[in-house]
Amino acid sequence: MTSSVATAASQSSAPQGMSLPREHGAYAELAYPLLTALIGGRATPAALLLSIAAVLVFLAHEPLKAIMLERRRNKEQPNSKRARGYLALLAVLALVAGGVGLWLAPMQARVAALFPIAVAGLVPLLLYQGAERELGGILLSTLGLVSAALPVGIAAGIPFERSLCLVGVWAAVFVLGSFAVHITLARRKAASRKAKTRVRLWGLLVAAACFLIIPLVAWGAPAPFDTPLWLFVAAIPSVIAPAVVALVPVSPQRLRRIGWALVLGYALTFLMLVGGLRWIAGLESAASMAAPLL
Repeated sequence: MTSSVATAASQSSAPQGMSLPREHGAYAELAYPLLTALIGGRATPAALLLSIAAVLVFLAHEPLKAIMLERRRNKEQPNSKRARGYLALLAVLALVAGGVGLWLAPMQARVAALFPIAVAGLVPLLLYQGAERELGGILLSTLGLVSAALPVGIAAGIPFERSLCLVGVWAAVFVLGSFAVHITLARRKAASRKAKTRVRLWGLLVAAACFLIIPLVAWGAPAPFDTPLWLFVAAIPSVIAPAVVALVPVSPQRLRRIGWALVLGYALTFLMLVGGLRWIAGLESAASMAAPLL
């Protein structure tokens, strides 16, 4: 959610294509799931290398954006050569880290890596078409960033079902936040009564999703996935702010407070997920140690 708000105000003094990604919310979308996987599991060499590869691909966004902008406008941009060199360096490092990480990782992690790799392959097309800040582009990028934690979690020793669970929780949190921001922006632009009614309807739907999606998923998932409800309940702190924003018009002066509320929700979700994963792993370890004695 903070991504759309911060993007408009953030500027970088670094040359175009050489700066860090400006979408501040994207840092959370990448970092929280990766850290959840690494701390909730074991920071194995494969998990660390896959995490490094994901970060390098993320950093490649700005130089790639500069190059796609140049091609779209068919006009050479300042520092385009430096952007190409920077992109090539990041690509080589990401390929090396990711390749070695996948080689060390179990087969499940290699298969799980196909989705974030496929999404990364679509990013140049989004940038070329200028669709990265449209709702569809934002949602696709969010899913790509969050899904990078799936192979990392498996490589960190977290079973596939739980890795999928933690990715699903973070995906739901960030997707609902993106919808809430989109509704806030649409609410400001709505002029006609019909447009305002449409925005209110979308707000009600998103707020309902915030309150209903976690119980629904928690009700259906434990049976096939054998995953405790605690991991799904962890999403609740992070969906409160999006629900409020979707329902209640927020003035620009209060956006910062909403942003901080969302940061607090993310932190609580992170702690609950990591605590739950470590607790489950501890119980399983104790059970395996006690099994020979029974």
